[in-house]
Amino acid sequence: MGVIEVHDLIFKYQDHLVFNKLNLNIKKGSFTTIIGNNGSGKSTLVKLLLGFEKSEGIYAFDKPVEDNLWYIRRNIGVIFENPAEMFIENTLEKEMVLSLKHLSLDKDTLQKKILTVTKELDIENLLTMDPHFLNKEQQYLAAFAICLVTEPKIIIIDDALSTLSNDRVIKLLKKINKKGTTIINLTTDAEEILYGDNIIFIKDHKNIFSGTKAKLLKNLDVFKEYKIEMPFIIDLSDKLMFYNLLDKRYTNMGTLVNSIWKN
Repeated sequence: MGVIEVHDLIFKYQDHLVFNKLNLNIKKGSFTTIIGNNGSGKSTLVKLLLGFEKSEGIYAFDKPVEDNLWYIRRNIGVIFENPAEMFIENTLEKEMVLSLKHLSLDKDTLQKKILTVTKELDIENLLTMDPHFLNKEQQYLAAFAICLVTEPKIIIIDDALSTLSNDRVIKLLKKINKKGTTIINLTTDAEEILYGDNIIFIKDHKNIFSGTKAKLLKNLDVFKEYKIEMPFIIDLSDKLMFYNLLDKRYTNMGTLVNSIWKN
C-alpha cells in the first residue's frame, strides 16, 4: 500500500459533487505534486485526510482515516493556503514551543530544535515577532517552521509555495524528502510540477493523470486536453525540438542551456 491511498472516493458538499470515484496512491518517501484548478477539491482532500470531513475510502499509514485520527494528526504536518489562520500565540517561538508540547522535551533540546529549523529557513529574526503581523511571505515561512520542527512523516503544502520568492524552502523540502519524509504539494501552478518526482492531475472530480515526470513528458497531450498551462521549461524544450535545436525535453534550465551550447 501507499502511505496515502484513496479508493473510489465519492464526496459531496450538500448537492455539489467534489469527487466522483477519485483514486490516488501516494508512495512513502515520495515528493508528489497534485495539481488542479481552484475548486478542484485539493483543500477538501486535506480536510478528509485529517478527518475534519467524514468519508469512506481514504487510508493513511495502512489504516482507514477514521480508525487512525490520533496518529494521522501527530504525523502529518500541513501548511495551509492562509497561514495566518494557523497562529494562536503572540510570537513565533511560542508557536513552535506549542507544536512540540506533546513531546515533553527538555528546555535545551527544545531550543536546539527551534533554532535549527529557523536557521535553515533564515528566519531567526522572526522568533520574537507576532506571526499575525508578519507580511505574507514571512507568515508562510513561519508556518513552515512550525510544521518542520515537529518532524512529521508527511508534509502537505496547500497552495503555499508560489508565494515564496526564494528557493530556500524547496531546497529544504528536497533535503528532508531524501531522508524519507513524504512531501505532498497541492497547487494550481503547473511550474511546481517540476519540484517533485510524482505528478497527479485532478480535474472534473477525478484523477486524470498519475505518474512520474518521465511519464508526463511522454504524454504532453494531457495539458492540451484539459487546458492546463504547460511549465515554461517543458514548453520551451518542445519549441526547440521543433527547430531541431534539442533532441529531447528537459525539466532543468541549466541542463537545457548546456545542451544547447554543446550543439
